[in-house]
Amino acid sequence: MFTYILLLFSFLIAFPSQAEVLATISYTGKKGPVKIQITHKEFRKTYNTVRQVAPNAPSIQQFFQEYLRYRIGVEAAYNDPRFIKNPALRNMFADPLLKEGFEQLLYKSFADKKLKKRIAQLDKTAKKLSKNVMLKFYRKNPEYDMHFIVISLPADPKPFQVKAAQERAIKVYNEVKNSKKPFPELVDIYSDDRLSGRINMPRSANTIYPTIYKQLKKMRAEQVSHPIRAGNGFYIVKLNRKIPFGEANRTQIKAAYFDQKRSRILARYFDSLKSKYKVQINKASLNKLR
Repeated sequence: MFTYILLLFSFLIAFPSQAEVLATISYTGKKGPVKIQITHKEFRKTYNTVRQVAPNAPSIQQFFQEYLRYRIGVEAAYNDPRFIKNPALRNMFADPLLKEGFEQLLYKSFADKKLKKRIAQLDKTAKKLSKNVMLKFYRKNPEYDMHFIVISLPADPKPFQVKAAQERAIKVYNEVKNSKKPFPELVDIYSDDRLSGRINMPRSANTIYPTIYKQLKKMRAEQVSHPIRAGNGFYIVKLNRKIPFGEANRTQIKAAYFDQKRSRILARYFDSLKSKYKVQINKASLNKLR
């Protein structure tokens, strides 16, 4: 979440009212009870933005849990006099974009201060990983050489747009699996992103949509996947090969290790604040998120 928020900080089977409340955060502040509501409109706007700029954006359900931690972090910062001396300052912005930008910086400053020592120690550890630790990590998080065809979706697709894109992706898949042409040529013919789909480079979990990465782990070399729904469309992927550890970029392995462990540190810390910052979730609305 830390990375996604800095990047700019949905698809629903049934679209609820834009004002429908998805979750409520309640706590006692310096000047009495505080209740913050997270609406579908707010959440979907943030998720759609992240999905467009982050190649490894999580599923909407996963992102909801991370977004809750972000909102709790923002409220904890507002409630901490070392960051905000006057809690009423939360209402000082007339422009919602200014408020959003301010809260992103507030969250980052709060997380940096509270977790500075742990993150610094993790950074030192990641930079000095032994070969055996890197190998163990890489076995669970390998890099892949792949090509793909993407049938694109708009940022906030309507159900009929998703249906049309899926039908087109299925049609393309049926044509591709019976074709004798090299897959890069098929990318040129069918894909909405011909350049990216043809690039020959190792791709890690940090640069692939989670749904695609999960599928790659199940595939064998030269296999072509059925259409996979990801953040910005449907992907038909050909796995060329899994990159052996000996060819993998050690710097990227260390960076991926650091990112994964840092995310866990942040998640544990902000989850620990839920005893003070009570969260009520509208489960009926949550179950509609897809």
